[in-house]
Amino acid sequence: MYAAFFQPYTEKVWGIPCSQIRADWAAQRIQNMSLTKVVFNALLGSQNAKSLIKEFDYPRLGPGMMWEQCQRILETHGSHVRLGAEAIKIAHSGSRINQIIVRQGKQTFALKGEHFINSMPVSALVHRLDPLPPSAVLSAARGLKYRDFLIVSLIINCQHLFPDNWLYIHSPQFQVGRIQNFKNWSPDMVPDPEKTCLGMEYFCFEGDDLWTMTDEQLIELGKRELEALGFVNPVDVEDGAVVRMPKSYPIYDSTYQE
Repeated sequence: MYAAFFQPYTEKVWGIPCSQIRADWAAQRIQNMSLTKVVFNALLGSQNAKSLIKEFDYPRLGPGMMWEQCQRILETHGSHVRLGAEAIKIAHSGSRINQIIVRQGKQTFALKGEHFINSMPVSALVHRLDPLPPSAVLSAARGLKYRDFLIVSLIINCQHLFPDNWLYIHSPQFQVGRIQNFKNWSPDMVPDPEKTCLGMEYFCFEGDDLWTMTDEQLIELGKRELEALGFVNPVDVEDGAVVRMPKSYPIYDSTYQE
């Protein structure tokens, strides 16, 4: 199982050898999983392992609907949601946050509150604290590593390609790591029922060869890999779009706990 599934895909996702990944990450990813359970799942449809579940709840128009609903709930209770705003300074006294300094366009203002939820990478968070934490904390934050991510979404003039929601591409001869079939998550994800939208997921590091490709180059790469995998004829790919997401995944390498 390791040679066929875990090693090639894991190293593609994280960009480092498996020997440099902490065992506690692997234990979380494959909990309750064994070769015996995989065989039983294939033959009998058992779903005891979290890694092998077959049913999911999915928002009709994608996960963004959850955040749109969150915004509606907040604004119903009088909390204004400021889009396109950046927290540039976190003023605190000890472990208590006093206020957040926010920049939105050309405006800078302060926000106070009783509770704060952070979603930026920890490495960015500690450097925006005011006053700054001790040098040892700053040094530890700089040592945290992240894996970046981009998705090439391709519109294909084909009603049905394959029944799966996603496919994992283990083979190292392909750069794509996973292929999402958005239409299989929800038919409303594809406005034209005669077409299919596939999301080609690429794991990379910001600034590497993949990350710095132009959108046009990435779309061509996605088309070539889909053809080589035997899914589509490139002439059936009508359009494409690229979304880049820096610092998508914290890397559980040999030093992250320290």
